[in-house]
Amino acid sequence: MWNGIFPLLPPPGEYDHCIVMNTDSSRRGMGAWHGDEWWVMEWPRELQCDAAPSMTWLELIPVMVACLVWGERWGGRRVLIRSDNMGVVGVWGRGWSGSPLIMALLRQLLFWTALHGFAVSVEYVATKENGAADALSRHDLARFRRLRPQAAQCPVRPPSCVAEYLQDPSRGAHVLTGYRL
Repeated sequence: MWNGIFPLLPPPGEYDHCIVMNTDSSRRGMGAWHGDEWWVMEWPRELQCDAAPSMTWLELIPVMVACLVWGERWGGRRVLIRSDNMGVVGVWGRGWSGSPLIMALLRQLLFWTALHGFAVSVEYVATKENGAADALSRHDLARFRRLRPQAAQCPVRPPSCVAEYLQDPSRGAHVLTGYRL
């Protein structure tokens, strides 16, 4: 007999481990890695200045990009994202932000996780412990290779919708997923 409850994810302990991923942003760009895969992307010039939107928004974007890049493979899994930005940890934990730009991105991110059936938690990691992702965000590939020698030789390419979104974020975060929410 059905009790009216359908779990979106297997119960805790169903998997031996969750997927762990590190992300980072700097004023130059962003990057993320998990396992031996990684990606890196430079911000458009307009976002490299101090007048760019908040660092929380800039740090939430690589979380979204990582979910776009790898999320289709994560169905039924738990994903732990490690970020050195307390704003991202707080926004994710609350599920809310006073910034319309951050809220639009957060809605798309939550939608994407539900669409592909994976659960995300975000954990704070000190910047000094996030060295490989920090190196990617600064396009310091020599340091990244030193810290992650097992990483693939070539990066994964973020989808083209990311560059489109970054050229004009005011158009809306729906550009990232193709869904207006």
